[in-house]
Formats: sequence, structure tokens, C-alpha cells
Amino acid sequence: MPSKALYLLAIAAGSSVATAATNCNPSYNATTSPTCIANCNKKAGQGLWADWTDDPTSTNFVKSLSFQCEKGTPNYMAFMTSAGVCMTSCSTDDQSAFKTEFQQACQWYTSHTNDTCSGTSANASSTSAASALQVTSLVVMCSLIASLGFM
Repeated sequence: MPSKALYLLAIAAGSSVATAATNCNPSYNATTSPTCIANCNKKAGQGLWADWTDDPTSTNFVKSLSFQCEKGTPNYMAFMTSAGVCMTSCSTDDQSAFKTEFQQACQWYTSHTNDTCSGTSANASSTSAASALQVTSLVVMCSLIASLGFM
């Protein structure tokens, strides 16, 4: 039977793969929208793309922000129309708060449009290296789990 150390190593390898895929966009610090506004954005965003999110830790976050920050695009027009109509039912205080969040979010988006999940600028070599590391970690983890008799 494999040692406990191998089992713990397999767990650690799996954790490093999971960690590599989380904590996206750590520099995002825009003011959070009031609940009514956030619900309108979510409804508008997910109506256009099922994976739309307002969660900065998500790998889909930067693309989601593009719906409200890339002016003139079809997604921008559809998102802002849907969210805007919905926001008319929110309080004027909520609507004012959204102006602040919108400016901060789009300012951040402009500076981070090409960020990868890790928050660094995207380029082929760093993306390939990160993918290779994740695949290697996954292979090691699977090999260790298989040696434990779980596969």
C-alpha cells in the first residue's frame, strides 16, 4: 500500500492545480453595486451569455466586464439597454452609486482587458507555460492517485 506521504503529495498536486485556476483579477477593487443594480446587471449579462459574472475571481470576469465597458459593440448596446431599463426600478441612490461603480469598473477594465486569470498581461508564452504546468501537475496527481488504487 502506498505511503501516506504519496497520498498527501497527490492532494497537494491537486490543490496547486485548483489554486492556479482561482484568484483571478486580484487587483479589481471597484465599489460594489447596490443589490438592485447588481441584480439588473446579472439579469442583463446572463441573458446575453450564460457564463456572465460579476465575480472578480472568475475566469469569465474580464469578458463579462466587456459587456458594459466596450462601448459601441452589440453586447454593450444589448447589455446597457437591458440593465438600464431594469435599473429604472432601483432607487435614485442606487442609480447614483452605479455611476461610481461603472466608472471604476470600466477604468479597471481598460487597464486589464488582456489580463489572464492570474492577472498578468496575456501572451502566448506565459499562457502556454501556465497550461503546461497545470497539465504536468494534473498528470502527476493522476499518477499518484492511480498508484493509491483509486483509479
